[in-house]
Amino acid sequence: MARILIAWEIGAGLGRLAQIVPVARGLAAQGHRLTASMPAWMAARSGALARAAALLGCETVAAPRAAPPAAIDAASPRSHADVMFCHHFDTPPHLVLQARAWQWLFASRQADLVMVHHAPSALFAAHAAGLPCAQFGDGYVVPPAESPLRPTTPWAPASADAMRTAEQAVADSVGE
Repeated sequence: MARILIAWEIGAGLGRLAQIVPVARGLAAQGHRLTASMPAWMAARSGALARAAALLGCETVAAPRAAPPAAIDAASPRSHADVMFCHHFDTPPHLVLQARAWQWLFASRQADLVMVHHAPSALFAAHAAGLPCAQFGDGYVVPPAESPLRPTTPWAPASADAMRTAEQAVADSVGE
């Protein structure tokens, strides 16, 4: 069976973990060998990775973090582009370092497939490495392919120009 790495790197709540659990358990029941990466905040808490492993039924590791999160001007992210900007898509060197860290993790676990749940830098790294990858999750972690992206704060949306500027900053880091 396949060796699958489930990548989760962004999110401060356990709601994301609750979405990953049934996927991980279903894949494990089919005989796949799984490793799941957990965000840095979870890995920093004593025993959290072990508790996540028990819930998921697989090995858990800390998601790589090659650079500290970048700050944005807004009090909260205006769109998925702001979330990406804060998580290694702020400069090309940060993105390259983060992609290399993910690729090391993929290689060390001999991943045949990378499944991404709110882990845009892991998705970028898997594509760059030519690894098969799949995204899963809700409309927040897998936003629709549109520009500008929908606001994450619909009660206080930013201007379309601000949204496009944020997306362009991320695109510049990717090299598009």
